[in-house]
Amino acid sequence: MARGGPYFSKLLLNAIYFGASKFSPRIDVRSDPDDPRSAGSVFRHRTKDLLMPALERSDITTVQALLILTNSLFAMGQEKSTAWMYAGIAVRMIIDLGMHVEDSSSNKKRGLAHEDIEIRRRVFWAGYVVDKIQALYQGRPISLQAATCQVPLQFLDQYEEEEHWQPVGFSGSVHYPEHPTYSVSTFTSLCRLCLLIEQTLNKIYAVQSLKRGPDGLLGDVEKLHEELGQWYTFLPAHLKFDPSSPNQVVPPPQVLSLL
Repeated sequence: MARGGPYFSKLLLNAIYFGASKFSPRIDVRSDPDDPRSAGSVFRHRTKDLLMPALERSDITTVQALLILTNSLFAMGQEKSTAWMYAGIAVRMIIDLGMHVEDSSSNKKRGLAHEDIEIRRRVFWAGYVVDKIQALYQGRPISLQAATCQVPLQFLDQYEEEEHWQPVGFSGSVHYPEHPTYSVSTFTSLCRLCLLIEQTLNKIYAVQSLKRGPDGLLGDVEKLHEELGQWYTFLPAHLKFDPSSPNQVVPPPQVLSLL
């Protein structure tokens, strides 16, 4: 940020501030001190001002900012149509930047270092996940299809996997055992789940799926049910949670949301 590197932009910074504000107890981030839903409004206004010039060319930081804004707006129940549009623009930029197809020859031609490849790969899969979640929750068609993409679901940097996780605002009087964040394995598993969500939306809920008849639909449902079972079976042990076990610690929300 201080050096103005290629992976920093004011738009991305303010999008992060906006998304983080909804978790902040600080009154000064609210436009209305009595309304928690107004948290981050000043950063939201800044992103609106910064977004228009950023749309003149595709850029990874703009993709990241759009995905963050999509999630934040939708999670807050605000501007759902805007969230959908932002996700769509992010997908178009991903394709425009060629991030949906990865191969060693194109990476060499672009002069991409390992760090660049890792960033592009993570941003692609983030866009893929957001696209599926938006389509699922808003009842819209999928924009980014796996059949038109070729990006490995394997991440080189595992550093944050074992970072310590602590609940935000957790009462100091209640002890929560130390727990790794498991961010990389959680994200990887979420991506695999979204691949199945894509199949579900395409085969069960697509308009043309009605033409296949009840027998064809039933066969698809049974196959998808089996594949979901396999997805859960092959989850890493640290991502599984049995609520009936009295000795198992409740995992972080990002892990729990998978289940």
